[in-house]
Amino acid sequence: MTGTQFDVGTSITYACTSPTPANFVGTNPIRCSAPGVYTPSVYSCETVCINVPQIVGANGNTISGIKWSVGTAAVTYTCVATFSPTFSTNDCQAALTWSQTTGPTCLKECGAPPAPNTGVIATTTADPISGKNVEGKVITYGCGVSTTALRGTATNTCQNNGQWTLPLT
Repeated sequence: MTGTQFDVGTSITYACTSPTPANFVGTNPIRCSAPGVYTPSVYSCETVCINVPQIVGANGNTISGIKWSVGTAAVTYTCVATFSPTFSTNDCQAALTWSQTTGPTCLKECGAPPAPNTGVIATTTADPISGKNVEGKVITYGCGVSTTALRGTATNTCQNNGQWTLPLT
């Protein structure tokens, strides 16, 4: 906007130049409806985060709910079917930075790990996404009865092809 006095009926389109970066909040253009009266009368510039971190290896994965204003859950990340994101939201913080400086990685999901006939899944030693069976998750098998010996490998890892490393024997 340039100038300071406008005739009644003049429309004025605002653009935010400071603070930078900023978004105009309100209805554009505003209109001088009477001397010194502008309609709508409520408008402002709000600071925003820019350069939203992208999903690593996007390949059809999406970012939605983009609202870059400070203090809102800014973006939601979604992966294509059979993949899960390492995190799903990223917040625009007061310092105009993202809570996560890089986008998530979409990890391939495996089904439930194969269960041993008489044993148990004793521990999870790596869990890239809590509660999800995704690539990189490592489980350790144990025997349910102390007189039973485990045959085969004691660990099983979810691979990037959606399969567990070893079938149980």
